[in-house]
Amino acid sequence: MGKNDCPQDFGKAKEYLVRAAAQGHSKAQNDLGFMYNNGLGGVQQDLPKAFQLFNLSSDQGYCVAQRNLGVMHQNGQGTQVNARRAYDLYQLAADQEDIEGMRNLGALYLNGIGVQRNFPLALQWSKKAADLGDSAAQRNMGIMYEKGQGVPQDYYQASEWYQLAADQEHTGALFALGVLYHNGYGVQ
Repeated sequence: MGKNDCPQDFGKAKEYLVRAAAQGHSKAQNDLGFMYNNGLGGVQQDLPKAFQLFNLSSDQGYCVAQRNLGVMHQNGQGTQVNARRAYDLYQLAADQEDIEGMRNLGALYLNGIGVQRNFPLALQWSKKAADLGDSAAQRNMGIMYEKGQGVPQDYYQASEWYQLAADQEHTGALFALGVLYHNGYGVQ
C-alpha cells in the first residue's frame, strides 16, 4: 500500500513517468532512472538506461540526479568508473544542499577517491551532512574522531557521533560503537 492506504500501481507510475520524462521533466527522468537503476515496479534493471535518464536530468541541474549519476560514475554502473566525474557531480549536488551529495563528497575527500585526500574538506562536508541528520555522515564523523583524521583523536567525540548514527540503526555505526564499548574507549 502507498500513502493513505491507496494501492500502488507501478505500471501506471511508469506510464506517466515515461510521458513526463519524454517531455523533459527532470524529476520524472530521475525517478524513472531510479526505477531502471534498481529494477523497481516491474521494470527490468537496466543500468545503461538509468545512466541515460540520470544524465538527462542532471544536465537540467536536478541535484538528486547529479548525485545519482555520481554514484554510477563512482561505482562503474552503466558506465566506466570515473571517480573524478563522480566528484564533480557530488560537488554540484552538495552546492545545492543535497545531503547525500554532501556526505558522498566528504567520503571522497576522506578516502582520496577522485581527489587528493583532504581531511579538512572531508570534515567540512561530512559535518554539514551529519548535522542535518545523515547517519552515514555521522558514522564518518565518528571514524574521523576515532582515527584522528583532520581532528585530534577523541574517542568520546567518536562515540557521540557513532551513537547518533546507531540511533538510526546504521549498521557500521552499531558495529563501531560495539567495538568502542568492547575496548572501553570513549564510553562510560
